[in-house]
Amino acid sequence: MNKQEQLQTVRDILSGDRFAMETGIVIDDFSEDGAVCHVDIGPSHCNLSKAVQGGVFFTLGDFCFAVASNAANLLGKTGYLAISLSSSISFVKQPRGKRLIATAKKVSAGHKTCLYQIHISDEMQTPCAEMLINGYTVKFELPKAEAAYTERE
Repeated sequence: MNKQEQLQTVRDILSGDRFAMETGIVIDDFSEDGAVCHVDIGPSHCNLSKAVQGGVFFTLGDFCFAVASNAANLLGKTGYLAISLSSSISFVKQPRGKRLIATAKKVSAGHKTCLYQIHISDEMQTPCAEMLINGYTVKFELPKAEAAYTERE
């Protein structure tokens, strides 16, 4: 499978993350040590003061962590998934541009835990937020692709 096919496979599998998809997050790239995702900012991402809602930054960073920490597992269908154990976010500045870009980098990965740093900026390189996410690996069975958007009971 070439890189483009791998990217599309990861996108297809993670399309089951309904909240991230409804937020408009797009997976741009991934590697063994990280990932890049973006979201185009629209009116639904803003709060009463017309600033980007803090939850948009958090959701983008958390999803980018999911891509970075799980892409290899998803492609290899290992039956394991890294989930967020703890997360911290520091807001730096509101974006000047119209797109938020998250870049996740692996800091450390062990047998059961991992640590990723996520930098969030806009397309003008304005630093907007910094995240640190500690993950924990659990057993996981991938849902069937056609079941990705079924309602939760």
